[in-house]
Amino acid sequence: MRKIGPRSALVVPLTVRDRTFGALTLVSAESQRRFDERDRALAEDLAHRAATAIDNARLFQEREATSRELRGRVRQQEAVARLGQQALVDEDLDRLFRVTLEEVRAVLDAELASLFELDPIASTLRMTAASGWYDEAVGTSIPAGPGQPGEPLLSAEPVVVDESSGDRVVDRIPLLVDAGVVTHASLAISATPGLETPWGVLAVHSRLPRRFDPDDVTFLRAVVNVLAGAIDRAHKLEIERRSQDVGRAFIGVVSHELRTPITSIYAGAKLLNRRVGNAKEQAEMAADVEAEADRLYRLTEDLLVLTRLERHDLELGREPILLKHLLGRVVASEQRRWPLVTFELRVEGRLATVMGEESYVEQVVRNLLGNAAKYSPTGAHVEVVAQDLDAGVAVRVLDRGPGIGGSDPAQLFALFYRAPGTASQASGAGIGLFV
Repeated sequence: MRKIGPRSALVVPLTVRDRTFGALTLVSAESQRRFDERDRALAEDLAHRAATAIDNARLFQEREATSRELRGRVRQQEAVARLGQQALVDEDLDRLFRVTLEEVRAVLDAELASLFELDPIASTLRMTAASGWYDEAVGTSIPAGPGQPGEPLLSAEPVVVDESSGDRVVDRIPLLVDAGVVTHASLAISATPGLETPWGVLAVHSRLPRRFDPDDVTFLRAVVNVLAGAIDRAHKLEIERRSQDVGRAFIGVVSHELRTPITSIYAGAKLLNRRVGNAKEQAEMAADVEAEADRLYRLTEDLLVLTRLERHDLELGREPILLKHLLGRVVASEQRRWPLVTFELRVEGRLATVMGEESYVEQVVRNLLGNAAKYSPTGAHVEVVAQDLDAGVAVRVLDRGPGIGGSDPAQLFALFYRAPGTASQASGAGIGLFV
């Protein structure tokens, strides 16, 4: 004002609805004019008109912002309702995951969305579904935490990271850095009842600076609840399906697989009791009875496991196991059972003591060795290799049998499954590897 050198000045407040938010200033310098009462009245009228116009514009902006916010909430509620409806009628979790991520991206106007499933043993999060990501990203594993997007697994609270966050955790995860993620929100998907750990994490990412507000987080909470319910229902359906499969397996084994060894034992015992045949023939019959009794014993052990699975009371103990001794005992037993196959045990290192249920570990090894011998040609060589690893001990059974097809590995340990190319080579119930 001093630089202008005003001769006269008139300042009128901009006031509307008893609220002053500025001022109208009039200055006279070169004209030597002085403002009078008429100028003041005119200035007050102009100030009132300007204040009213500015206030109306501000009210319009606020109304538009409120309208956008309401429309956004309606979109969020409609999306949650659609997802909830689909989750109730669609048992395909993969499809539900894809639709959910597309809805989340559209509603929140985010570039990327993903679902990470927790592997509690490896302590990693594996991307199981994605929207907006490059195809190769699906299947990628990252540390489960602390850090994004695994932080909610530790805090059980939503985690939002944006430009204002003090600790730029996203910068420490190559997957997010490569995708150019700047803003990030993630929530844990709660544990299925009966399980101790959460299922995983829902994450939303943006390559642009933005803010996920409380309404956005509330929307994500609702989506997570829908997913948790769907995952829980799928888990229960899978338990029910397995229970039915176990029941069918039990009936099938009792009606067919058990009948064969029992019939052989019964017939052999009757012949031996009658002293039929010479000494050599009687010895062969006794060996057959022993082999069938051993087969009956193994089937019974598998059936006990199936029965416990059906009742959901299969408990695994934790006792120290000396694997070297256990493997030696099992290999020697299987060698007697399969005299036309050569078994070799190779132990690399001292083998650390492991924790587990010894009877079940022995049963698993027996089933694997028996399966290898059953499908191997006469004179085949089966190797059992045991070696120490950082996380425990690895036991591998290596054979040179017919192998399995490219599409078979995923089904190999499923109940009842028998590879089509080898099922005719040997009898079996299809429960050994499942057990």
